[in-house]
Amino acid sequence: MDGHARAVDAPAVATGAGAPGRVSPAVFWLTATLACLLFLYFPLADLARAHPSPGRLAATLAGMATFVGLYLWLMVRGPILGAPLSAAETRRHVLLLAVIAGVVLALTVAASPDYVWFVLYANMVAGVKLPVRAAAATIAGQTVLVVGGTAATLGWRALNPAFATIVSVSILLIGVAWMIATIQALRAARQEIARLAAAEAVVAERLRFARDLHDLLGHSLSAITLKGEVARRLLRDDPDRAERELGDALAAAREALREVREAVSGYRQPTLAAELRGAREILAAAGIACTCEGDAGPLPPAVAAVLTWAVREGVTNVVRHSRARRCTIRLGRADGAASVEIADDGAGVAPASDAAGPGGHGLRGLAERAAQRGGAVEAGPDPAGGFRLLVTVPAGDDRPAAGTGRP
Repeated sequence: MDGHARAVDAPAVATGAGAPGRVSPAVFWLTATLACLLFLYFPLADLARAHPSPGRLAATLAGMATFVGLYLWLMVRGPILGAPLSAAETRRHVLLLAVIAGVVLALTVAASPDYVWFVLYANMVAGVKLPVRAAAATIAGQTVLVVGGTAATLGWRALNPAFATIVSVSILLIGVAWMIATIQALRAARQEIARLAAAEAVVAERLRFARDLHDLLGHSLSAITLKGEVARRLLRDDPDRAERELGDALAAAREALREVREAVSGYRQPTLAAELRGAREILAAAGIACTCEGDAGPLPPAVAAVLTWAVREGVTNVVRHSRARRCTIRLGRADGAASVEIADDGAGVAPASDAAGPGGHGLRGLAERAAQRGGAVEAGPDPAGGFRLLVTVPAGDDRPAAGTGRP
């Protein structure tokens, strides 16, 4: 990388999750889940002090093992505050939570009233895993089942110290479910805003190109048409003048063709600086913090075009596929080659494969563009986390590689 590095931060929210060594959501939730299970020490200690019969001890331990196994399976498996569950997955979760509630009720009635607190574990699973309506219904049902069953069997006095706390925490967990649903909706809306921003930029560019073509061709085609009509009228009476008019029409047509080629070349090869500005805007709209580092210096137009397309393709994939919170774009120039690197801290997966092969049309097309300039493309999961796209192109001159033709 060039030693004269500069950093530009987009106006997006940066969090500690974007820092190196961040904790993934699965690890965080597994740690939190195991920490909650530390509270099982108290009923286990009470069980040891009670010196129950072997049969009662085995039954109690079997019930607790069933409870812990289902609880861990539900908490760790599947999306964590991510994509909503399907209808089938929701039904399966509700069924398993009903089993957990039944186990809690059995432990409460058969072993000790202290196990009534375990219903909060089941309610927590429902709050963070299920859709908001299913979560509210499940939490209410589990609370009524365990609290009501305990009261009917052991009497309300057995619930006296726990009833108010269980009900209030259960209501709070319903609020947690609503908050998670709101977060998911906001995340989806932010992704849609980013997609619309990218689409709006494309539409604006097409409108600009249409206006440029109209301005370029309108006058030229009118002049060609007029001179052609004059030449047709003079063809019999004044062949020399008709020939001059046709020559002017051909010259105007050649000039129009040259101007159209220049316009198309400019349309297909946006500038690197403009693309970086657009990348920061799109990433900010997606809620992804963006940092631009380094400087590739003055570049031949064809080389700058490849790096520009690399920025466009890389940022598009970050917005669409990565679920990242931070993206870094690094420009560099060393050993006669210019490079651009787009790295994120997201899921670390490439775009879905399609007919174009692994990585999709975008990365394959980018590799072809780079190969025409004698460059190379590296794309794959970053060992430090996330996904990394690196495009390197020789920047010694502006001549296309041998046999590649026009870039």
